[in-house]
Amino acid sequence: MAEFLNAQNMRHKVVPVRGTPMTDGFSAFGKPVPWHRQTAGLDHCRAMGLTNLEQAAACVGGMSEQIERDQPYEAIAVGMRYLDLIGTYRLLAVLLTATERE
Repeated sequence: MAEFLNAQNMRHKVVPVRGTPMTDGFSAFGKPVPWHRQTAGLDHCRAMGLTNLEQAAACVGGMSEQIERDQPYEAIAVGMRYLDLIGTYRLLAVLLTATERE
């Protein structure tokens, strides 16, 4: 119970990662997933251990298609065919919020 003592004070603190601007991921549902996000998703799949390119591309493509259709639960179901739950949520976050590399 002690870990929740400061939960009231911590609730509104959001810190961007590595100085990048925060992107509202939920507004990305129902819109096409840009190529830079799909590429970042493929890189993320490789980093998580999904080294088969065909499976990684099927995972990213299937999840991207469901994101475009505004169906988050179906996107998670597609991801769960190839990754565990944590990996699926990580990939979903990348597909919704990744920024373009310079």
